[in-house]
Amino acid sequence: MSNDMAAKNYFSHTDSLGRQPSTRFAAFGYTYLPSGENIAAGYADAQNTFNLWQTACDPDSSGNCTYAHRTNMLYAGYKVIGIARAYNANSTYRWYWVTDFGGVVDQAGAGALQFSAATYTVNEYAGSATITVTRAGGSSGAVAVSYATSNGTATAGSDYAARAELCTGPTAIRQARPSPSLSSMTAHLKAMRQST
Repeated sequence: MSNDMAAKNYFSHTDSLGRQPSTRFAAFGYTYLPSGENIAAGYADAQNTFNLWQTACDPDSSGNCTYAHRTNMLYAGYKVIGIARAYNANSTYRWYWVTDFGGVVDQAGAGALQFSAATYTVNEYAGSATITVTRAGGSSGAVAVSYATSNGTATAGSDYAARAELCTGPTAIRQARPSPSLSSMTAHLKAMRQST
């Protein structure tokens, strides 16, 4: 959701496909209740964003403060949380944050995805990078890995072909290979777990 808001320059709980949070959660396989969502924009760091959610008035139709964001964060019925932050220098707020809350731990034993490195760099004329992802500690549910190339000393479009991809699979995803024609590029990685 944060990536969607940053890429498409909007700020709303309704995503670019017209889905409210509960509909979006269900589309990704999380159909449990209770569930909730906080969104924020403008701050690069987690502390200021957290403080915003903690102190936001969130007035009701009568103008009385509801502190709805704080209520979401403190609700004892929530057992899981997903936190995301995205950046787009060309968008209104630049930084976009989302926290999604759920009341059910849906995949105990799903394990964790681990990259062999936080970033991968390809030097000029090197050809490609191999991004290695392993799954440890469990194997239930499907997994997905997304990556995108970004400029280092080379420029996308003139020095190399920019690439972004979402790889999915029922078990561990072993390798994803971005192949720029030539560059010093970095693959930025994000791992997510999806239920099936």
